[in-house]
Amino acid sequence: MIVDLTKTIKDKMTGYPEDPILSLKQIKHFIKDGYNDYLLKMNMHTGTHIDGLNHMGSGSLMSEIELTQFMGTARVVDPLNYTYQGEEVVVIECHGHYLEENFVRQLIEHPLKFIVIDNDSVDTVPYFLHKLLFNKGIYIVENAINLDRLPKDSFFDIFAIPLKIESDSSPIRLFAKIK
Repeated sequence: MIVDLTKTIKDKMTGYPEDPILSLKQIKHFIKDGYNDYLLKMNMHTGTHIDGLNHMGSGSLMSEIELTQFMGTARVVDPLNYTYQGEEVVVIECHGHYLEENFVRQLIEHPLKFIVIDNDSVDTVPYFLHKLLFNKGIYIVENAINLDRLPKDSFFDIFAIPLKIESDSSPIRLFAKIK
């Protein structure tokens, strides 16, 4: 079973506070032009996206990173009671709260590829937790949806596929494959 964890990109979609509002406009119409086409204007942090290591420092552009970095074995974890069990990715239901520093310090002790949250950020200015994760090579997926549809007691495969784009971060299609 595949579970889509991605927000749908829509016109006037908002992102992180103070970021530009997304614009999605149809610019060609089949009846008039013989085909349909759309113009999309958005920043890389709107909707479900992955923050690359270059987002707050140095690191590769998204186009330079191997796709294997964006897939792995995952499990939903409880930030109040986390024990590493060999997962490559952790999925965290934040319910509108930022992550706690102690929890992030636990995470960075393990070889994680990325974390997935249902919030627009793991923290706020000065983005200390972002930097802790990035310094350990851990990417951050933000604005995931449907996390309640994932199993709470078993592993599953997860995929966070970015655009091949010369940017610090990227919108993604995030999905889980439940075994």
